[in-house]
Amino acid sequence: MMRAGERILESAKMAYPDLSDEELDNRLNLAGGSRDLAVRLFLKVVDQANNSYEMKQGMVATIDLMKSTDGNDSAYEKVESETFKPWHQEMIKNGVKGDWQLIKVLLPQGTDTYASHLTVNMFNNWDQYIKSRNSGGEMSPAMAKNVEDGIKTRDMKYVYLAQLAKIIR
Repeated sequence: MMRAGERILESAKMAYPDLSDEELDNRLNLAGGSRDLAVRLFLKVVDQANNSYEMKQGMVATIDLMKSTDGNDSAYEKVESETFKPWHQEMIKNGVKGDWQLIKVLLPQGTDTYASHLTVNMFNNWDQYIKSRNSGGEMSPAMAKNVEDGIKTRDMKYVYLAQLAKIIR
């Protein structure tokens, strides 16, 4: 993980087998020069609702950047797994979501660390995403209380909406 750049040329050759080493080197230089790498996150999936979900081109995801309150990662992770995961599994069972994942940021450092975790909600397409917005399901009073308490264990910093444009394997 910490030496991912060491094999970048090898990965590029797998992705673009018809290009020469010189052409690959030029592409890599163009890619690096076209952006400013402001943040690099090392991530680990710590929980998932649907292990058999297969990401496909065109699928849609919401990526929620979360920060555990008071640095209490274990309390936040417990709430996600015990309170929110079953709710996501129900949505998957009802066909309005493809998957949900809880992802931990590894090795966060500094006072301006923006997120400690991400949650990712995956949908097969835009139609499924739109349907999911209107089908939160009914909550019992006990579940509503658990959700209310659970929300206090984290600060939702930002939500990104993404669509998978290309898959390279």
